[in-house]
Amino acid sequence: MNVEWGGDFFLDGLTKLSDVAAESLSKHKGDDLSLFSLASLSDAAAESLSKFEGELFLDLDTLPESVGEIIRQHPSFQNR
Repeated sequence: MNVEWGGDFFLDGLTKLSDVAAESLSKHKGDDLSLFSLASLSDAAAESLSKFEGELFLDLDTLPESVGEIIRQHPSFQNR
């Protein structure tokens, strides 16, 4: 999967995301990446998404605690 589109991604209907897809999405050049409906995410996928350079939107209450700890390192979650 190669993501080269520079617009925002609102993928709020997804409930799970593979490690490979997360790695690709982490390289997305848009301002926003919204994955608010995710209910399943591995630590490896969270590590990839934490490298996304834009604003990241996830509902951490629906994800494992270990994923939340990783994602909270992203600047989008520093003041939440």
